[in-house]
Amino acid sequence: SYTLCLKACGKSTSPERVPRARAILDECIRRYQSGKNKSKPSNVIFNDFADIISNSDEPDKVTDVLALFEKMESTGEEPSLISFNILIKTCANETTESDERKRNALQIAASAFNSLPSVGLNADSITYTGMMHVLLNLMNDSPEKVNAISGIFRQCCDEGYLNQHILNVLTSATSEDDLITITGVSSKEEAYALGRLPPDWSRNSSRDLMVNAE
Repeated sequence: SYTLCLKACGKSTSPERVPRARAILDECIRRYQSGKNKSKPSNVIFNDFADIISNSDEPDKVTDVLALFEKMESTGEEPSLISFNILIKTCANETTESDERKRNALQIAASAFNSLPSVGLNADSITYTGMMHVLLNLMNDSPEKVNAISGIFRQCCDEGYLNQHILNVLTSATSEDDLITITGVSSKEEAYALGRLPPDWSRNSSRDLMVNAE
């Protein structure tokens, strides 16, 4: 099946894995558009290809993954939360010295995150982790950066999706002063552990595996 072929491409280390995966998806779309309804690509197929791009060294992978959303919609499929999480992760992993490309990736990630409610989706721990990485990697050190991370952290806690991984990401990537500003707790305090923070902050984090398995 097309899904199995794409998963095989995803496991490959060949530098040709992206063009091969693209050819598989294009053939799937071509067959569907020629009238073979059984060949209709699901959002799982699009997500598999998006993840291959995201984990590659392609120079324009943010743009490429974003373009898949348009292709998906052209076949009558709707992006899932996994689709948005892959796009946000791809933006976070934008490796460039270009300020313009960083701003573009930041804008795309923020737009994807903010559009979730309008398409009937809710962010999960993976989404919030991705947004943390987006802000940490793409924004220059400044009070605005700390404020942006604080806002995402508060929203994550309000929605109950805080987990230990998010705490670890913040601990390793921020100064102690910024960490206190963001979380309200010092990493040196006994309270800085998921089990000692308000349980309401992590009430939904255990659902992530089920949501992303769909």
